[in-house]
Amino acid sequence: MSYNVTKNRLEKQQIYDIVRHTFGKDTEVNSYTELLDGFCNTAYRIKLSDGREVVLKVAPKNGIVMMSCEQGMMQTEVRAMTLARQKGMEGVPIVYAFEENSSLSGSSYFIMECLEGDSYAAIKQKMTEEEQQTIDCETGAYLHRLNQLKGERFGHFWMKELQWDDWFAAFYHLMENIIEDGKRVHIDIGTSYETILDRLKQHREYFREVEEPSLIHFDSWDGNIFVKNGHFHGMIDWERAKWADGLMEDHFRYHVRNTAFLEGYGIQEMTKAQRIRCAWYDVYLYLIMMFEGTYRHYETNDQYVWVHGLFEKVWEEMEV
Repeated sequence: MSYNVTKNRLEKQQIYDIVRHTFGKDTEVNSYTELLDGFCNTAYRIKLSDGREVVLKVAPKNGIVMMSCEQGMMQTEVRAMTLARQKGMEGVPIVYAFEENSSLSGSSYFIMECLEGDSYAAIKQKMTEEEQQTIDCETGAYLHRLNQLKGERFGHFWMKELQWDDWFAAFYHLMENIIEDGKRVHIDIGTSYETILDRLKQHREYFREVEEPSLIHFDSWDGNIFVKNGHFHGMIDWERAKWADGLMEDHFRYHVRNTAFLEGYGIQEMTKAQRIRCAWYDVYLYLIMMFEGTYRHYETNDQYVWVHGLFEKVWEEMEV
């Protein structure tokens, strides 16, 4: 997946110009490195002449066809991080600058603080099982605190036209849109899209208990978690944040859910309603992951093959 049509890579002079525009003409770039972990935006880790390290994140160029769940992502990321910090959440990078549709980059960009520590994904295999359980438990506690931040309506973080008073209505809209994304590029998932929506309607009652919109990160996979001195330190990539059900957080998904995370979050055993909603959030994420390779022009279909297997298991095992 080295090639990705959404990547808007900058020339050296563009990076230098953005830094001077943000921090002043006396601030120079000592060095910079492209960060290759992300799958949509382009990111650079930059060492400044004043000793600071920052991250420059650049959105895809205008005109690139994106999926429905990717509307307004850079604004979402900046706004969500700003709100989380204002509400006292630790481990959230400071945003230094945000420019929409900038002539310097040919798209939107922002510059943020570079978190200390290491990506959990990068060091996880070197950690003992006990050390991993510590991180998972602390991640659960962190996301539980985040989910206590409440909004007024469900859905998109800031686009009011994509928000609803009822959680089922908001989630049904998310599912409808992602299914339209799949139809648009003719992706066969082995199950009719209409069958998925019909079953979702049958499960409407299990969504009723979600009465308050919670701020969720949504994309808290190991690559977006930072670890320092053996403990959870912070989280990046807030671009998919939503007002939703806390069970949509990534660590509740079928392929990564574990006891340590659930204990940290405060759940000992899930109810039937929680299990069914989790299964639907699995389906939603797996549809996104099956489709995004086509939209981003990944070089192989490895992700589709892996995720399709997960989707089939969840779909077959979903309670009725």
